[in-house]
Amino acid sequence: MPHRRLLTDLILAAVLLLSAAVALAATTLTFSAAPGLAIPDGTTISCSPGAPGTSTLSEIVVNDTGAIQDLNVTLSISHTWPGDLVVTLTHVETGTTVTLINRPGPGICGTSSDNIVATLDDSAAADSETTDPLVGVLRPGGSLAAFNGQNIQGTWRLTVTDHVQDDTGTLNSWSLQAMVELDWAGWNPGDGRLNPDPGAPLAIYCGGESVYAYIPGSLEFDFPLDQVVPAPAPVQRTLVAENPDGTRVYLLSTGQYQMVEVVDGQERVVTVGAVTQPASAPAETILLAEGPTGARLYRLDTGELQVNYAHGSEEYVLTWDGCPATMTTTRVYDAATRALLSEFTRQP
Repeated sequence: MPHRRLLTDLILAAVLLLSAAVALAATTLTFSAAPGLAIPDGTTISCSPGAPGTSTLSEIVVNDTGAIQDLNVTLSISHTWPGDLVVTLTHVETGTTVTLINRPGPGICGTSSDNIVATLDDSAAADSETTDPLVGVLRPGGSLAAFNGQNIQGTWRLTVTDHVQDDTGTLNSWSLQAMVELDWAGWNPGDGRLNPDPGAPLAIYCGGESVYAYIPGSLEFDFPLDQVVPAPAPVQRTLVAENPDGTRVYLLSTGQYQMVEVVDGQERVVTVGAVTQPASAPAETILLAEGPTGARLYRLDTGELQVNYAHGSEEYVLTWDGCPATMTTTRVYDAATRALLSEFTRQP
């Protein structure tokens, strides 16, 4: 049965390919710490290489899960002689350590230009070992690519070691910027996810008492459903009189009267009387919430809810009809031209 075997192999291959794609979406995560920790002075008088040092540690705990594609580190360190310092980054769970700064600058004692305010990036043109002062985007002493393929989840430890006496400083702040193939299975704060597609750049939920959205690494907004401004009901018309010439008189749900007559083949509408309840002109779209990285929640004039999120060169737009939703529509636009790139509708 060669044909049946071939068909079975093709189906199996398709399943494996689909399985590999499920729940993965590339995104950039940023994690920061501002410890303000003193860097103890070194204990060695000379600048000789290999001299013992005194260290301070700071840690960032990451709960997201996914494979690292690229990692950069930003440092803000106050110090009057950065040439005394060695700075390393360790992923505690894997034990991988990369040296970011290694006694930088000219000569045996290194640079005396105050402070380090730099982003360490493997692709930088300038070298952290020779650049003076240590400012801007610099290539680290070791390669951050050593972390590629590892899970971002876990404890990240920055160690700053001073090897020489007489100059001290402070670890002001530091951060990780990681491009990650994020596993959305790690982001499930509850039921009611509206957009489970693996390519979504954010997770949107509409359940319980709130509408909320997660960008990997942060909560964008948590908006109470009872604060969603309802769209006004459309104006209702009741026919109360009609003349042989076609003129019609309506009673509106606003309490007004409306006369519709035909003049020279054109309808003319005249509305008279005081409004006894709020008029129901088309309501404008209302911004309900906006997250720290730009995700926006709207109430549309149709009464639907919508989230817009700019993601790279695209804008991701999800529209749904209420909570719980019975219909969602996902649209992706080119952010520059507003051209519609893709659209699909689903029933949760």
